[in-house]
Amino acid sequence: MLDRDPLTVPTIRMSPSRFAPFDTRSDVAAAARDESHRLLWCNETYASTVGASVDSLKGSDLRSLFGNLFADERAELIAPAIEREALVSYDQVVRGSRFLTRIFPLDSAEFSVRGYFVLAEPCSTSNPMRGGQTLRSAKHADLGELAALTRRELEIFRLLAEGLTGAEIASELHRSHKTIEFHTARILHALSLRSRTELARMAAERGLMGFSREAWNDVAQGRVPAARRASTKNQG
Repeated sequence: MLDRDPLTVPTIRMSPSRFAPFDTRSDVAAAARDESHRLLWCNETYASTVGASVDSLKGSDLRSLFGNLFADERAELIAPAIEREALVSYDQVVRGSRFLTRIFPLDSAEFSVRGYFVLAEPCSTSNPMRGGQTLRSAKHADLGELAALTRRELEIFRLLAEGLTGAEIASELHRSHKTIEFHTARILHALSLRSRTELARMAAERGLMGFSREAWNDVAQGRVPAARRASTKNQG
């Protein structure tokens, strides 16, 4: 984890050149944005995470990539890094995977503008901590292909991933067993999965089981619509 690295010193200003020695970590996405959230630089991992190329992302902003609700929430979370040069940490869901995200003030000497530097790495722990406190979770999420599911189906997805049977889920949600089985079949089809075992593996590998049920339901409510995700992919 990057917590063990000197990168996490709260007062440090980050830049691509300062990050370069750590870019051997292929799972760490990094990006630099100005205070209007326009992308100045990103590494290959960041670009591949959002399904684009490094060159095509230059100059893009958060709204064009993720929509207004997502961008507005991130702007609020990130503000202390720009205004007070403070380290900001939170966890979020991007393209259907959970990431521990740290926001550093940008070293303006490299770009001659104010801004911030993003470091995001996969997060699977139940309660990521920072300074002895549980991190804030961003509620507006980009769920990737999971955005094809309804809010109810996302709730059922989580319970299936926990290993609950159809009968147990029906009891938990006060629905008929037949209704739960219908939703289960639709979920598996929408995600191109063959079994509940594959579903559970997918949820675990993406770190989604690190959310409590309550936190997951919040994320499900704040998902980026599938139409936004599709248009973004077409833009490169």
